[in-house]
Amino acid sequence: MFLVILCLTTEKLTTLLCVCLCVIFLNFSFLLADCPIPQHGENTVLTEESLLKSEFPNGTVITYECRNGYYKVNGTGTMNCVDGKWTEPDIICSKKDCGLPEAQPHMLFNTSEGTLLGAMVKVACDEGYVIFGSSYRTCLEIGWYGKGDCVLVTCPKLTKVENGEHSWNSDDKPGYQQTIHFTCNTGYTMVGTETIRCTETAKYDYEPPQCIGKFFVTCPKLTKVENGKHSWNSDDKPGYQQTINFTCNTGYTMVGNETIRCTETAEYDYEPPQCIGKFCFISEFTEDWLAETIYKQFANTL
Repeated sequence: MFLVILCLTTEKLTTLLCVCLCVIFLNFSFLLADCPIPQHGENTVLTEESLLKSEFPNGTVITYECRNGYYKVNGTGTMNCVDGKWTEPDIICSKKDCGLPEAQPHMLFNTSEGTLLGAMVKVACDEGYVIFGSSYRTCLEIGWYGKGDCVLVTCPKLTKVENGEHSWNSDDKPGYQQTIHFTCNTGYTMVGTETIRCTETAKYDYEPPQCIGKFFVTCPKLTKVENGKHSWNSDDKPGYQQTINFTCNTGYTMVGNETIRCTETAEYDYEPPQCIGKFCFISEFTEDWLAETIYKQFANTL
């Protein structure tokens, strides 16, 4: 209404008509505003062609495409500027599925997080094998990322046995569950286990044995005998074939062998004896017999 009044109150009609039409055109163009700069979607991005545009007047058409690591399920991806607003894009994108990791010898995968983009898979190995490299795989747009192998557990290679030999003659290290046997030269005694095995911890289940001349074999030094004593009074350990005699204090009875001997295995031929009070050996039969005897003696006095 304001524009019409303005035109009628002007003397130069021709000029004013042009002015009025210009003002009306500018006012109408303002009503058809530009659309805002389009933004990337959660799973979509603008195409390179759309990114090069700097103005978005009414009727502008732009195109979306799926982000890296996503694939198009359906739709064209186009979006139109209508009356200053963008229409909704019709493209649907889904995450890439890396699928199961490629199988490798003695390797196991924990896919509890799934196999879609961003998922992480824990790598484990069969018993007796250990991971060499990364213990995880990550699903990226290029596929599974992370390298590692399951290698056999090995134990340290054994050195030469002094005064004996072992059965391992390979240049390789002994592997998981492999066993090694030991023997001693004539005149020498083995102290330790004759056979050792490589375990999953990369260590042997026992220390390698030693081959010792009988003259150098010693047995553990004995502790004090409770309620008795033994004949060994040296600070040194008893040697091969040396004997130790035991006695019990008065009122105590010996349970075990009176004499023990240090053998070629660095152990005694018998366990050390014990000295136990005599009253501990009264059986139920003996107690009944004793009670009956006392009763009979008491009855005879009446």
